[in-house]
Amino acid sequence: HVLVNTLGCLRNGEYQLLWDQMLANSTREFYLRQEDGYRKYEAHLRKHRKDMAAFLNRMIAGRVFGEVETTKAPDGTVRCRLRKKLRSHFKFKEVLIVSEGPGLKLLTIR
Repeated sequence: HVLVNTLGCLRNGEYQLLWDQMLANSTREFYLRQEDGYRKYEAHLRKHRKDMAAFLNRMIAGRVFGEVETTKAPDGTVRCRLRKKLRSHFKFKEVLIVSEGPGLKLLTIR
């Protein structure tokens, strides 16, 4: 659901909703420690919106066909990325998701 909801927020330009409900606390805190905080985060999303959306869309579609590799680190972070043969077609390569409270949150798209 993190991938689908993040894609929806990007498509609809709902950056505040993504910030408030989907973003991991550690990522939010990283931006808040910087001078422009949320504005810097929103500017990053606006700049990379199309590339991120294309990547997430391909990941969502690719899960059905086994084109997404999902691994879990010892700390519980989930790493989702496209198979190697597909990665070169996209600017972004992976999504990191963390467990917070009762749900999963977006750590980063990189």
